[in-house]
Amino acid sequence: MLGLVEVNDGIAGDVLRALGAESSAIRRSVETLLARGDSMRSTGPLPFSPDVKKLLGSAVEAARHFGHDYVGTEHLLLGVVRRQGSIGARALESVGVTALNAYEKILLVLDLEPPDGTLIDGTTDAFDNLTDAARTLMNKAHDAARERGNDHLSTGHLLLGIARDGDTVAARALHSLGVDARKLHDAVDALLAHSTARLPFTPKTKAALKLAADEARELGTDGVGPEHVLLGLLAGQDSVATQVLRDLGIDRERLRSLIESGEP
Repeated sequence: MLGLVEVNDGIAGDVLRALGAESSAIRRSVETLLARGDSMRSTGPLPFSPDVKKLLGSAVEAARHFGHDYVGTEHLLLGVVRRQGSIGARALESVGVTALNAYEKILLVLDLEPPDGTLIDGTTDAFDNLTDAARTLMNKAHDAARERGNDHLSTGHLLLGIARDGDTVAARALHSLGVDARKLHDAVDALLAHSTARLPFTPKTKAALKLAADEARELGTDGVGPEHVLLGLLAGQDSVATQVLRDLGIDRERLRSLIESGEP
């Protein structure tokens, strides 16, 4: 990670600067996470850790994704940010650099159109099979996030998106279960006020969308609709939306039965 920061004339350096990530801030974050001391210094070549080996494999995959016959700093940067939970990825996240915004900025710097296939979770695969109603839900969720001055899309925003469109199976199911829209909004807002997430799509939001796709497959439907997103939110763990729904007394199996019956 520090090697990427030191290379000033590479694509990765251009991307990090474009994203407002100062090299000194990244360096401080990495060194804090490493908690390094004098005892860790070495004058000889160091062996690659298993995580670094996986990172290099991820960089090669990124190069192939772009159709490049070389592995450059831009591919190494993507290799770092795609290794969620690694020291490099956490350091970049601390200065606002995510896999998604790095990927988008690399496309811009290299003047490329997005290649076919998915390299970064959240770019296309989460939305490939959404119904028109679910896409409308996503737009309403984005509106809810912008209105609150949030720069990420959380599960709470997805839940607000569901509540804002009363003509979907999901919204009617909530109404049938006695959920008051105003109480739902207040409950979500109370929890969002304590959120510190910065990602355009939080990991829990991505997980909820994947769970929604699983629900759609289990129910034998062709597309992922708002009702599947609602089930995905309720199936999650410790997210804003999951907490709100459970606090409101929503039972997942009862909700699922209502949706399966088609008469919520």
